[in-house]
Amino acid sequence: MTPRRGRIGHPSELVRAGIEAVVDRVRRGRIGQAIVTGYLRVPQRDEGLWSGADTATMISEEQW
Repeated sequence: MTPRRGRIGHPSELVRAGIEAVVDRVRRGRIGQAIVTGYLRVPQRDEGLWSGADTATMISEEQW
C-alpha cells in the first residue's frame, strides 16, 4: 500500500509525528499524575484561600 501524500510528505515524517504524539501524551500524563499526587500528599486547606474580608482589606489599602 502506497502512503498518500498530504500534510505529512514522507512516511518517516508520519512515524516521527506519531512518536512525538505518544511521547507528548506520556509526558502530559506524568505531569497530571504528579499534580494529583501533590494534592493528595498536601491537600489544599480552606484557611489558605482568600476570604472576602482579606480581599476587602487589600482593596481598601490600594492607593487609587
